[in-house]
Amino acid sequence: MIVSEKDFFKKELGIYLTEVWPSLQFMIFSILGGAYFDAIRNLRYSLESVLFALSSFDQSDDRPSYYHIIDSLSIFTTLEKQRIKALHGKLSQLVHPSPSHLKSC
Repeated sequence: MIVSEKDFFKKELGIYLTEVWPSLQFMIFSILGGAYFDAIRNLRYSLESVLFALSSFDQSDDRPSYYHIIDSLSIFTTLEKQRIKALHGKLSQLVHPSPSHLKSC
């Protein structure tokens, strides 16, 4: 099935992917300026947005479990799913640091 460009941008994934480019530019600018926390937060948001758009979960879910969403995606292999979960976990850890992490900084 061939999807026209017009139909692609009407879909949720198309909307998120067109948002990725300005977000990517902002993340690069943040990193170059030393605002690492902002860059990590935006990277996590972009990852979650794309994962949610790829999934078939309903928007009415309050807080979806992203590990559950990753497991539901059949386009990834088991190894790729593990790597995406590890990336999401690390980004979450950096965005929501623990008190012991803050003391060590």
